[in-house]
Amino acid sequence: MDTEAEDWTSHVTGDSAPETVRGGLPGISPDLRPLLGALLVFGIVHYLALTRLVRGDVFNSYPFITSDGRDWLVEGFAIARWFDGVAIPELPALRSPGFVGVTFVDYLFGANGHLLFGLTTLAVVGAFAAILLLARWRHTPRSQAAIVLVALVLSPLGFYRMFVLSDQVASALMVVAAVALYGYLGRGSRRWLAMAAVAAALGGVTQLYSLIPFLVVGGWSLAVSIRHRELDRPLATGLVAAPLASLLMVAAWLALVDHTDVPTQLGLLRLDFNMLDFYTDAWSFTFLPLVPLLVVLFKYRKREVLDSPVLTGYWLSVAVLMVATFFYQFEDLRFTIPTGLMLGVAIMATLPGERPLPRIRGVMVGTVVLAIGIGLMLAPARYPVPEWSDISFRPGDTFMAQLLKAEPVDRFSLGIHCDSDRLCAGVPLPAVRTRYDGDLFAMYRFLDTADSSTLAESYEGMFEGRLLLRNSNDCCTPDLSLSMGEQGDRPVVGHWKERRAGSDPSPASIGFFQSGRWLLPPSTAAFEFGQVGDVPLMGDWDGDGVDTVGVFRDGLWLLRNANGPGPADHDFLFGEAADEPVVGDWDGDGVDTVGVFRDGRWMLTDTNGVSPPEYAFDFGSVRDQPVAGDWDGDGVDTVGFFIDSFFALRSTSGGRAPPLEFYYGAFGDIPLVGDWDGDGIDTIGVAR
Repeated sequence: MDTEAEDWTSHVTGDSAPETVRGGLPGISPDLRPLLGALLVFGIVHYLALTRLVRGDVFNSYPFITSDGRDWLVEGFAIARWFDGVAIPELPALRSPGFVGVTFVDYLFGANGHLLFGLTTLAVVGAFAAILLLARWRHTPRSQAAIVLVALVLSPLGFYRMFVLSDQVASALMVVAAVALYGYLGRGSRRWLAMAAVAAALGGVTQLYSLIPFLVVGGWSLAVSIRHRELDRPLATGLVAAPLASLLMVAAWLALVDHTDVPTQLGLLRLDFNMLDFYTDAWSFTFLPLVPLLVVLFKYRKREVLDSPVLTGYWLSVAVLMVATFFYQFEDLRFTIPTGLMLGVAIMATLPGERPLPRIRGVMVGTVVLAIGIGLMLAPARYPVPEWSDISFRPGDTFMAQLLKAEPVDRFSLGIHCDSDRLCAGVPLPAVRTRYDGDLFAMYRFLDTADSSTLAESYEGMFEGRLLLRNSNDCCTPDLSLSMGEQGDRPVVGHWKERRAGSDPSPASIGFFQSGRWLLPPSTAAFEFGQVGDVPLMGDWDGDGVDTVGVFRDGLWLLRNANGPGPADHDFLFGEAADEPVVGDWDGDGVDTVGVFRDGRWMLTDTNGVSPPEYAFDFGSVRDQPVAGDWDGDGVDTVGFFIDSFFALRSTSGGRAPPLEFYYGAFGDIPLVGDWDGDGIDTIGVAR
């Protein structure tokens, strides 16, 4: 590098004496090798802990997976089967191709999860290794680098490293792109710029947020170069090429693969402060170990950050990710993963400076103590939605403990039909929580057997016209046995017969929904509202004492105040595509409002509109089917669940009172709730 180039890179990075590197990738200095060794051991343990949880196949036996995780598996399996010559039908959903490529490689080689978890573990370890490389370039002392790494490894965000998600890979590519930009701007090699652009482009086709640090750091540095009349043309080219490559790859992917839906990544961004309470809890719990270090850095390193466009870009990236996450209207700590990792990058780059930091030893001791205390000692009721009121000293329930003590599951009860944990010919559709889950299982079963006849069965087709109802919440024989409806109908329950205010409760009625068509007896006139694939709902949305229709569609609620065709009177987003919707009068004001159930997590709101949930708590687990009703006649609806003929009903939403538990129905039944005898108390039933 010539003197002029050295002056420019020194200005961009803030390094007083940048080390010259001529081509190639520099070796890691000996003082960081012990940390890399520890990181390698962590990766091996992580990989072995994940792969031991697969028995039979990943789709059925791996415990840490939700509906969106099954999306990735089904899509990767479909592409692998296409390479085998199997004609692939339209997929229920099509996600970005980046992580689908990971599951595809696993299925293509028949690795049964070993390549999947190997590549995701490599992504996690690779992100931390890139941060260590940055520490080496910035001459960060080994002890300080080690403590920052410990805080990142033990962060509650590590909970998501156990799940089948794209975020591990997307965040790793994001970090690699950000660190590689430093290699270009501060060290003068265009190979690092090429690596940064490729990592950002691949990250963009995995999750869009992966592009943010590359664009922010690169854009800020480019603006500085323009201000100094030294336009960085290679950087400008990379800033255009990376996002453009991402867009073209995604467009080609969507054009080549037949699909029904594309899950949105930005659809829940809203410019309001509904998420303030959630992130007050979530971020304080997640980032508390880093707070002392952040205070010291902001106090003593402001000048170094402002003098270096790269460091300024790192902290601006943290701010952009944090703001975007804050306005994402969904309670899930998962979206903090990129923010946390980018925060680690910014801290590692800012630690060294012209003057030693005061009291740094005490700050570092506090950081590691807090990291160990929160990561290994404290556990929230549920990691995606941590609340300080539920956090307690439970070392056995931290994410590290869960990873070590978890066991494989038989999620779809394959052992009952197949005498194994693998799919077999003729296995029926299990009792799934949502039609979406049923579609995913049917597609997975078809991909395994290549029997197109299995695709005809869906969650809606499970109903055969029998209704078995109880007038009390206990077992065993039905008080009412009815034959109504047609195969493929979805039974709905409500009070749609108009009654005078103050009159005695009347028995609930049963109607049917099929592919957007409603029939509500005793009226013989059917009407259209909704479409194929919608989940039907009934509720008193305006408090007039009459239940009317509504549908749930991939997180969108469409509610009518009249039982007839027409536009929705209420339309809003609440929840995600894979959620199971629930309806009830949670506060006893006479108006039914909405809620969702997700893998054992309930989120209920007292408002039929976009809002954070008023009630969020855990009750149930992944395969349970949610129900809601007024079990004691007090005018307030509470929750319950049904699974494989077992009911559990709670008397309070979110309370810790033991639920009422009993058996009723059979495997594959659809749970129903209604006041069948008009006594003001909701009781259970099943549709078969």
